[in-house]
Amino acid sequence: MPSSIDHEWFLSVLDSHQRLIHKVCWTYSNSPDDHEDLFQEIALRLLSAARNYDPTRKLSTWIYRVALNVAIDFHRKRCRRSREQLGFDREPESASGQDQVVTEQLREVRELLEHLSEADRALLLLHLDGNSHSEIGEVLGISESNVGTRLSRLKKSLRQSVVAQEN
Repeated sequence: MPSSIDHEWFLSVLDSHQRLIHKVCWTYSNSPDDHEDLFQEIALRLLSAARNYDPTRKLSTWIYRVALNVAIDFHRKRCRRSREQLGFDREPESASGQDQVVTEQLREVRELLEHLSEADRALLLLHLDGNSHSEIGEVLGISESNVGTRLSRLKKSLRQSVVAQEN
């Protein structure tokens, strides 16, 4: 990216990667208002960081890295401000026609996410989004083998949590 930002380029990048950004927002926010605030924070940080984007690197990796860093900071600030408001007071807004089963599954996933560290949330999100261990390692700044080890431990931990909830 040249020293001046090509706004057309930036808007097309934001538009073509908004699903990725929304996934990060959903993972780290508890309400629609927080989701919107976080999306805007990420967009602003991407805009200010666009000059530093290295076009030899995969664009989605750069976006993930920026988005996850902003989301983790956002989440930490919210936690510090109001620990008692961290619970899930509101159910996720459901799309028209979405049935109760899906809404309940989303609530259960949110509850599991609440108990994960910011780093584990990022790891799980990247894994569920189909990124390779190499790509996950690049985004999180850890080795590919460390990604495999941490994913294995996280899956085991999640299985144990699900079994404990069922009993």
